[in-house]
Amino acid sequence: MASSNFLFHEGNSINRPPIFNGGGYHYWKTRMQIFIEAIDLNIWEANEIDPFIPTMVIGNATIEKPREQWDEDERRRVQYNLKAKNIITPALGMDEYFRVSNRRNAKEM
Repeated sequence: MASSNFLFHEGNSINRPPIFNGGGYHYWKTRMQIFIEAIDLNIWEANEIDPFIPTMVIGNATIEKPREQWDEDERRRVQYNLKAKNIITPALGMDEYFRVSNRRNAKEM
């Protein structure tokens, strides 16, 4: 039987993310969600909800906490967004990569 994977010539792998070639976005997004969730649900949640940004309150203002003041839990939670970006980046072709490479978090990508 012939493969219906005409949009994605890379085949299926549990070790590499599905490649987005500019077409079939909804199909690719579903495959990417499954791929990321299989690695760690927290990574997908950082991607789908919003990335965690450590903050602190000074007076009446809430500001972003300097990196040197993060505790281990905050570092771990920030790392989920970075892992999501690291998974998404190699799954993009060059054109798509340059469109989203300047985004701050995986959700924006």
